[in-house]
Amino acid sequence: MTMPSTAPSESLSRAWHQEPMLWLVIGIPALTFLAALSTAYIAYQGSDPVVGQQRRSDDVTIHHDPARDVAAARWGVSASASLNQQQLTVHLNAGGAPAPTSLVAIISSTERAQADQLITLSRIGPNTFSGPTRALLSGHWRIELTPTNRAWRLVGDNTALDEKILRPQGLP
Repeated sequence: MTMPSTAPSESLSRAWHQEPMLWLVIGIPALTFLAALSTAYIAYQGSDPVVGQQRRSDDVTIHHDPARDVAAARWGVSASASLNQQQLTVHLNAGGAPAPTSLVAIISSTERAQADQLITLSRIGPNTFSGPTRALLSGHWRIELTPTNRAWRLVGDNTALDEKILRPQGLP
């Protein structure tokens, strides 16, 4: 006489939630989905703030330096900039500031950081400076002008590639 084996009947009677292979098939994608959601939440909550107009990146550091704007206002420095697709021309009124031999212009896009340009402007006349630019795309451009010793700073926003008056930041 033979005894019936109970091993096959035990595996058939096991509930679905007790099957280890099922938890591998469901568990790994479920944990991956939860990890993606938590990563997205952390990225959203820990995002960096937008850099304001008076802050600018110099290599790695971002600093706020209103002293250069105050110096430009105190000396009465002003300028008009004419910007086309290949050339930036600046007519400078140095006021009481020492007349610079060259200027540095930063043309930055508010929409595309990779399009920003740093241009050294050479003197081509008594109060006129000029330097070449790369082709500019349409959009909103910010022009910052400073002498090479960074004693003062003028800024202007430009939506069209035409003549723009540059003033110290924060002045009308």
